[in-house]
Amino acid sequence: MTPAFSAGISVYPTSSEKSWRAWESGKPTYGTIRISPVALQGSAVYLAQKGYIEHVPATGGFAPLTKLIADYMELGGKLMVCKPCIEDRNIKESDLIDGAQITTGGTLNMLALESDAQLVY
Repeated sequence: MTPAFSAGISVYPTSSEKSWRAWESGKPTYGTIRISPVALQGSAVYLAQKGYIEHVPATGGFAPLTKLIADYMELGGKLMVCKPCIEDRNIKESDLIDGAQITTGGTLNMLALESDAQLVY
């Protein structure tokens, strides 16, 4: 099924509030037929590294990132992580949190074309 929208995060940690926006933006579709995929690119791939988000302080009144991501994944969310981005940062697939899927630009391009809208943070 075509997602209502997909969200991408590309800038982290220089703009940590953007990390929360992608997870919070998807809340209206949580638990519905249309789960919004989230793609991590650039330095945002660190958010998918095991143990990393536990050290990210909450911001802007949002729930802790650990809770937002766990809730998202529990509801069937799709977390995609840029393969070239993790390779550039020497992050191995085994270093990623459970459920994270490694992807490439072609897959992300198709997702963008199939989505009703794109949100990029």
